[in-house]
Amino acid sequence: MQNRLLDVKHLKTNFHTQAGIVQAVRDVSFYVNEEECVGIVGESGCGKSVTMLSIMRLLEENAETTADSILFQEKEISKYTNTQIRKMDGRELSMIFQDPMTSLNPVFTIGQQFAGPLARNLHLKGRPAREKAAQMLKLVGIPIPEERLAQYPHELSGGLRQRVMIAIAMCCNPRLLIADEPTTALDVTVQAQILELMKRMQREFHSSVILISHDLGVISTMASRVMVMYGGKIVEEGPVDDLFYHPAHPYTKGLLASIPSKKGERLVPIFGTPPDLLDPPKGCPFAERCSACMKICQIAMPGTHVLSEGHTCRCWLYHPSVMQEKGRKHDGNE
Repeated sequence: MQNRLLDVKHLKTNFHTQAGIVQAVRDVSFYVNEEECVGIVGESGCGKSVTMLSIMRLLEENAETTADSILFQEKEISKYTNTQIRKMDGRELSMIFQDPMTSLNPVFTIGQQFAGPLARNLHLKGRPAREKAAQMLKLVGIPIPEERLAQYPHELSGGLRQRVMIAIAMCCNPRLLIADEPTTALDVTVQAQILELMKRMQREFHSSVILISHDLGVISTMASRVMVMYGGKIVEEGPVDDLFYHPAHPYTKGLLASIPSKKGERLVPIFGTPPDLLDPPKGCPFAERCSACMKICQIAMPGTHVLSEGHTCRCWLYHPSVMQEKGRKHDGNE
């Protein structure tokens, strides 16, 4: 049995706005094992990034986060102060953000941007810090690293900036790396290089990875287990092969159906719009867009149903009474 590195129970995050309270993350529970890569998929606004930013304590002041428990290496970090969480940043927890052009400080050189993490976590300054930074740039495949350290972010291509972000995130050998859309806005060739680099870095540093993406192709390349989020909730979770070849939740099926598989094939859209999280539905958040919606779907949120080992789904279609009724109708047709 694998050891759990991160174990989150009943995480909730609300944003207090002029329009009201936005319930961005609604009772989310999940875990990450040691040296495992877990993917989180879902359309924009479903709560993927906010879930991770809640754990990292990187949200704006109008955010309010609560959780029954957040265990990291068996330590209850939900009770930690922001100062204690900041001490973990870099060495135990590290994050790669969506856009390296906005995440890297444009007025500091690449070398200067390594300085903070190296001084804070490894107590390296001056020449030792510069040597460590050059070593990391070389490790992520950046040529002439000593010269790159003197350059500014705008002098590098998108692919090189993303490599720099990975090098900074990994320079203190974190136990858990959170990668938020790490290949956004990169062309297909560079995208493949970045994903291969992340795989190699994970193996070399023995890190666990949480990969956030709306791109199912990226998730299938990297992750061994996938969580599907919709409307601030996890609606399906399972091993990558189970989820891609035997999807259960209607939303997961819709995501997979919207991927072009053959040249010229017509895409199947998911009609409708995501739920308003200022006033989220009482039942299943996908009910209004679901072709299999029943009355109960709009009244109550379904529980978690185990479909196979490690594969779970929150959908009323898999409730025992519904499954039994389906069986009776099937037998009657025969």
